[in-house]
This record gives sequence, C-alpha cells and structure tokens, in this order.
Amino acid sequence: MAENTASAAPEETYSPQPGTAYMPAWTVGELPEAPKFHWSQLALMVGPGLVMGASAIGGGEWLTGPLVTARYGGALLWLATLSILFQVIYNVEISRYTLYSGEPIFTGKFRIAPNPMFWVLLYLILDFGSILPYLASNAAIPLAAIIRGHIPDPSLEADAVLLKILSCGIFVSVFIPLCMGGRVYNSIKIIMTFKLVVVLGFLTLLAVCFSTRDTWTEIG
Repeated sequence: MAENTASAAPEETYSPQPGTAYMPAWTVGELPEAPKFHWSQLALMVGPGLVMGASAIGGGEWLTGPLVTARYGGALLWLATLSILFQVIYNVEISRYTLYSGEPIFTGKFRIAPNPMFWVLLYLILDFGSILPYLASNAAIPLAAIIRGHIPDPSLEADAVLLKILSCGIFVSVFIPLCMGGRVYNSIKIIMTFKLVVVLGFLTLLAVCFSTRDTWTEIG
C-alpha cells in the first residue's frame, strides 16, 4: 500500500531557464479558467483591435506607399499584401508566446544571447527615428498648404517659419490627450477609433469616387 502511495506522488515541477542566464527563469503557475465568450461582449474585444489597427497606420502607409505607387505604378502594391500577411503571422505567433509564458514578447527577445543590454541598445538604435518628430514635420506640410493655399516652399523664410511652428504644435498636441484624458487606454482608444474611421472613410471615398477600372486592374 505504501509503495502504491509513493508511486502516485506528483513529480517535482521543473521551471525551465530559456535563453540567456541574465534573465530570470520561468516560474510555474496555474492557468485561470478560460473566459466564456458571449456575443454581448464583442464590443470589449473590438477596443484593443481598434487601438492596434489604427496604430499600424503610420508614415509607411501615408508616405512611402503612395510615393512608391506614384513612381512605379500600382503593380507593386502586391508588396503591401505580403507585408500584411507577414504582420498577421508575426502578431499571432507573439500572442501565442505571451499566452504560453505569461511575459511580453520583448522580454522573450531579451532572452536571446548574448545579453539583454545588447538588445536594448540595438532596439534603441533601430527605433531612434520613431523618437524624432519627423512625422509631425511631414504633417505640417499639408496643413500649411491649407493655410497658405499652395504647397509651402521651405526655402522661403516665411514658409519655413510657418512649417516649424506647425511642426512643434502638432508634436506637442500629441501629448495633450494623454495628459488630460483620464485613463491612458481610454484616451488612446477614442483617438484611434476616430483615426481609423476617418482614414478608412477617406480612402473608401477616394477608391469609389476617384478611381477607374484600369486602376483596379493594374493593382490586381
């Protein structure tokens, strides 16, 4: 009887140490019960999707994409399809990693050799451009065009001063909703919802009213 009891004893749980030893080992915990989905909770799931979807629309979509299309034609838009496909695969996989390990994907990336500080410095270098307000400077050009009635010329002193003022104003205005909007997530969700509706609505209007069958044939 004692032997059967000893053989039925649970084995000791082993906590693995993935990646570099500079990062702490994983701990073992009990997973909570999976929440039950109801259609009445659909709005709760839309919120994070709106934030992620709107935040994915940036300078690459508004600047690089139109520039490449204007220079080389719509036939190269198949690259956009591949980009969207790869982003979906990447996001699904990092979501699985977070569900499995309970830690963000960047923490998982820091586990890769040689050490976390190497990757921190590398990501700071790669993301340095996102810190600079170049997108605010680009957004100031069409705003100045609306004010002046023509595309501004930075070589002219009056236009250069106006562009600097508008660039600084746009860059500072980004932080106003985060400082005065209560919970940061709610403020971001409202802004991203407005952005997504405006962007998709504007692009839909352009696609329906200002495109031809030849354009869609070239894209396809």
